[in-house]
Amino acid sequence: MRGDSMLKFADFREPESNAHTLDVHIHCGFAIYYWDDLADRHIKVLRIRRADVRFAVVSAGAGRR
Repeated sequence: MRGDSMLKFADFREPESNAHTLDVHIHCGFAIYYWDDLADRHIKVLRIRRADVRFAVVSAGAGRR
């Protein structure tokens, strides 16, 4: 079971082809895609991309739990 520590930072979630679901956080115009690896007890940042500002404004907080 996932801990709640990183869930509060995710703005939305995106499925990945390898059966993982990536959490995505928008910060300062960038989308940070990460995965909470409980086995290693680490956060794995997989990619950082410029966020589409129009999308980020609409979706920021939409996936918050």
